[in-house]
Amino acid sequence: MLPDSNPSLPTLCIWHGYLLGATGSNIYTHHLVESWVRAGHDVVLSCQEPDPTRHPSIHEVVRLARDSATGSVTVASRDQIRTREAGHGRCTMVVPDIHGLLPVYVLDRYDGYEVVRVPGLEPERLAAYLGDHAAAMQWVVDEFQPAGVLINHASPLPAALAPVLDAAGVPFAVKVHGSELEYALVEDASLIGPAADALARAASVLVGSDHIERRTRELLGNEAVDDRVSTVPPGVDLDRFHPIDRDDASRARAHARLIAEVEARIELAPDGRGQDARDRTRELVTAVGHDPDAALGLIEGLRALHGSYEERQIEGTAVAAARELRPADRALIVFVGKLIPQKGVHLLLAAMPFVLEVHPTAQVVVAGFGPLRDGLEAQLVAMACQDMAAIDALADHMGALSGEGQDDLPHLRAFLDDARERGQLDAWLAAAREHQVDQHMSWLGLVDHGVLAELCPLAETSVVPSVLAEAFGMVAAEAAATGCVPIVSDHSGLADAASVIELDGVAPVRFDVGGAGAVGDITGAVRNLADALIARLSYDTAERERQAAAARANVARVWSWDALSIEVAELMTGAAARA
Repeated sequence: MLPDSNPSLPTLCIWHGYLLGATGSNIYTHHLVESWVRAGHDVVLSCQEPDPTRHPSIHEVVRLARDSATGSVTVASRDQIRTREAGHGRCTMVVPDIHGLLPVYVLDRYDGYEVVRVPGLEPERLAAYLGDHAAAMQWVVDEFQPAGVLINHASPLPAALAPVLDAAGVPFAVKVHGSELEYALVEDASLIGPAADALARAASVLVGSDHIERRTRELLGNEAVDDRVSTVPPGVDLDRFHPIDRDDASRARAHARLIAEVEARIELAPDGRGQDARDRTRELVTAVGHDPDAALGLIEGLRALHGSYEERQIEGTAVAAARELRPADRALIVFVGKLIPQKGVHLLLAAMPFVLEVHPTAQVVVAGFGPLRDGLEAQLVAMACQDMAAIDALADHMGALSGEGQDDLPHLRAFLDDARERGQLDAWLAAAREHQVDQHMSWLGLVDHGVLAELCPLAETSVVPSVLAEAFGMVAAEAAATGCVPIVSDHSGLADAASVIELDGVAPVRFDVGGAGAVGDITGAVRNLADALIARLSYDTAERERQAAAARANVARVWSWDALSIEVAELMTGAAARA
């Protein structure tokens, strides 16, 4: 039992291979731990978070060392970073020694690690990584005797951890997040058998949406989940994500809070993308000069630029961007997410000339980071310059910046080809130039919930235009909790989230992006998104406020973290089955 523990509640353990911010499973883990600690549970959290002091629910950090030759595990360091609050539980963060290798689903940069994708990882290297986690799990079981363990992601960790837990008689649940399905199991069939065997041994298999349950059964087989699957969506921090009054004074105060939050992040992380990178992006597009041959070098120039700054930080120009938003005068559209092809940000940029023709004050605020950051700004600059050579090159090759093997952006390519064939391309370009579309985009970079909780209530809508399947629409749910009614692609877990947001008086929030299980052709994705944005921004003030209140009420009724965390605890300890 941990010191200062509450003996009336079981000790819980959550096993997460990554960090505690910026991506869906990271944020899920952070909030789950926070809710358990607040409820009085002692918690063991396994992860690779580099700065646990940023997370008030973490009290102690244990870093393990493992001898590769003998396999023995020792404690490299054990540090108390804060004391337990009265009435709360206590969290010990355990950092397994993974010898610098970090297998991921979507490539990213993490300081201090060799980052590789799970699919295609050499078997002996994967086995060593899994051995490191299994040894760390054995240490945790011996040290803390948890009543139950939640393992994040269906692959690859459950295959290594299930035998340890079975031998110790510790029940466990597996949370399927979805990224491992689409970006690992689909690509590497050798992962399927071990994942299915591990899930078959779990007390419960947790999914965030009906879509993820369907995909899990399709990829791993019904035997892997049978009747032990439970749909438990992620929760929303309703205290943090809340609406504001819409009068000018209230919005001005909220805007000031947003600026202060951004200024604070800049002080902590001053090395993000700056004005020099923005100037260089413009230079690279200008150098194309409408020449298809010159456009061939654009991607390489953007690739080199991407490594010249710290992408996992707030942008150096974010304070100026926040100051210039003027939410009382502009209709703000928010995108929150990683800047990768799958998230569809390029479709939002392509839709903006249509939107600006009807709503010329619209302003997009992008909160996110990723390998397409420079390419997306290049797309905007090229649109404003009416440089089709550069736009075509980006549509055909921007995907290569992600390093995931696919060069083109099919939805953008389909839109451009269709517009060209219909003779509509010149009008689209003329609108982009007339409205200076690049001046209607504000970039923040990587920000946390403290910033987003101030940003979303100022916006008229948020957009989740993913072109591939998503486990759940968490950013849409959080936006809706602030009264910022979202627009989402009509597929996968996004459609499941939309079905809740649309309850009781909210007009449809979905648009057909095509593909990914959606109904339509990808050719219409850009125009469909533009039409949805135009419709959402066209409601009068009274109707917008009515729908905003309804969206908030729908989210509050279904997605409270505290209630969901109790359900997860019961499922992972087997209490739900015993009951």
